Amino acid sequence: RYDEAENCFRLALQRAPGDPGLIVYIARMMDARGESERAEQTLRDALASDPGQPDLWLALGQMLQAYRRIEDAGTVYRDALLHHPEHPELLFRLANNLYEQQFLEEAEGLYRCLLETDPDQPEVLNNLGMVVASLARRAEAESIFRQLVETAPWFGHPYLNLALSHRFGPSDAPQIASMAKLLRGSRLADEDALYVHYALGKALDDRGEHKEAFAHYRKANQLRRQQVSFDIETIGEGFERLKQVFSPALFERLSSSGNASREPVLIVGMPRSGTTLLEQVLSAHPQIRPAGELRKLSELVLRLEQSAADPAAFPECLNGIDPSQLEAMASAYLAELTGRAGAAQRMTDKMPMNFMNVGLMALLFPDVPFLHCVRDALDTCVSNYFQHFPPGLDYAYDLEELGRYYALYQDMMAHWRQVLPGRLLDVQYEALVNEPRATLEPVLTRLGLPWDDACLAHHESVERVQTLSLWQVRQPLNTESVERWRHYENYLGPLIEALH
Repeated sequence: RYDEAENCFRLALQRAPGDPGLIVYIARMMDARGESERAEQTLRDALASDPGQPDLWLALGQMLQAYRRIEDAGTVYRDALLHHPEHPELLFRLANNLYEQQFLEEAEGLYRCLLETDPDQPEVLNNLGMVVASLARRAEAESIFRQLVETAPWFGHPYLNLALSHRFGPSDAPQIASMAKLLRGSRLADEDALYVHYALGKALDDRGEHKEAFAHYRKANQLRRQQVSFDIETIGEGFERLKQVFSPALFERLSSSGNASREPVLIVGMPRSGTTLLEQVLSAHPQIRPAGELRKLSELVLRLEQSAADPAAFPECLNGIDPSQLEAMASAYLAELTGRAGAAQRMTDKMPMNFMNVGLMALLFPDVPFLHCVRDALDTCVSNYFQHFPPGLDYAYDLEELGRYYALYQDMMAHWRQVLPGRLLDVQYEALVNEPRATLEPVLTRLGLPWDDACLAHHESVERVQTLSLWQVRQPLNTESVERWRHYENYLGPLIEALH
């Protein structure tokens, strides 16, 4: 009953004018009704009147983060620190934001500053470990996670981070027993227990104890599913709207629009389909630079939504879009890409979920090809089920929902192939790890680049990775994960049924 709640908060605000907590609650009521612009403006107006309220800055930054406006949130945190330069929560939020934007060295510096002031901060230390791991300082990262397991045993995150950095074998039985004992106790909160379940699943999978591993993965996913709001029917409706709008007629009408650059290389596919591996293999080529997982296309979509008369008008607003808008969007995207990757003949953007934005990218850059990573459906889905994803990727925690989502993704890619003939190049994961040169040469040819042997030794040149694959991509190309799903076939009934 958001309207009534807002009225109550406004009455209270009359008695306590300027109270930051009440203003935050009013903005939240607007946001809950879908009035995101009003909510944001309410906080900005309050800050313009009284920038000395850190709670208002924190609420605005958090709201922008929730809207996936990561860069804007970072700007808010920086502005806030001009007024509150030593505020620990603002510093922590900015550090997390910088990590998410892949500004790793700056994030590391802020985390270390926070630890100098107060070394007993498990979340700060854990996030520092993640940054260090992303910067390829693996031993240092492991040391941080082990320290946390010893000093903060009820904090779940480092157990999973440690598990992901380590290959478990017979000598790790005490560590596995310790995690199992921890889960049997009563002091572990669900939020922390789910990380330990994921960690135990990984450990037991490494040791070939697949039945026990799946039991822990299932429990982890059950706990995670309780935390997220996800409706597969709504997702399906959104995909149908994309298919309706991105028609042959739209592409024909806007065929002369956009930017003629061929520098961007969009790598798309389901998460865990090999997108990071392909990016790293290609970026070993001297004429290709990686930009990581850019959120720029999603940001451009959000801008379109906010500029349209109807806030929910994407993708329908494209039916009346002016070509000059597309050119401006393409320039903004290219500036972000170049700023991240540095000038190069080709620059990769490997945000997997951009498989939904293929149509928009095709309008922005009519001459750019798309590299679509394809992996066995069951291997892809099992690998998704075994991951704890960041917010926004909420389809993976129930086997039936996961299978239905994968089917929607396949249908979406079939649509892009139909309306953009010849623009998508499928790169098969299994072929990439079995016959890398034979698989990569056609890719490089499509990009207009010569073969380079450096692509076969990508693991020797990896400098930074900020994805769930940060440990795997530093290994030589191997077939270890091919047909992994067969170990778990007896437990995948709902997934297999949904896929068929």
